Amino acid sequence: MSMACFHQYTRSDMPDYERCRSCGTYHSLAVTPPEKMKDYWSANHSTIWEQAWNVDMHTEGGVSKNKFVLDRINCRHGAALDIGCAPGRLLYWLQHYTRFEFVLGIEPDEGSRYAIRKVGAFDGPLVSGFFPGQSLGSVFDYISALDVFEHSAEPEEFLAECFKLMLPKGQLFLMLPLAGATPVGSMSFKASEHVYLHSLLNMGLMLEEAGFRN
Repeated sequence: MSMACFHQYTRSDMPDYERCRSCGTYHSLAVTPPEKMKDYWSANHSTIWEQAWNVDMHTEGGVSKNKFVLDRINCRHGAALDIGCAPGRLLYWLQHYTRFEFVLGIEPDEGSRYAIRKVGAFDGPLVSGFFPGQSLGSVFDYISALDVFEHSAEPEEFLAECFKLMLPKGQLFLMLPLAGATPVGSMSFKASEHVYLHSLLNMGLMLEEAGFRN
């Protein structure tokens, strides 16, 4: 039996978003089409150095985003995948400060590949394109996606592909904003690029539907 929420959207308190009355998830009404997103982030956002600061210095729980992630890796060997990997700093840390023998990054923004090499100092393999939808040629012990999942227009397919690519006892690490965790008025969400603001209830349902267990 399906565990997914069959969303029933209604008007919301966030401009350009509708809200599911069942699970509390917000959905954008003004998303930029995928074909226009290949250089969207590098053209419309901060410099590559500011992007690096965001993951190396910006704090989550008193530590940088990257350290927050690295401290919570349960499996430190085998193969690792970072989805939406610009500016490449987490790839660098995974490559040099863990025992993963293979580290792969996937990034849809063509203009960000320079940042991954120059600022991220990552010299490993990269796949260009959106996830899911690319042939990665491997399975993984560890998969991460930081500030990425809320941009996916196909969240169920995203999680299903992660589960398909993950080895038994592997680890999936997602970092994303959640509805209800931050006051709506303080969110700097752009409806053009943030497709969903998921609720914790919806995330639990989708992860279980994909096959993930605690």
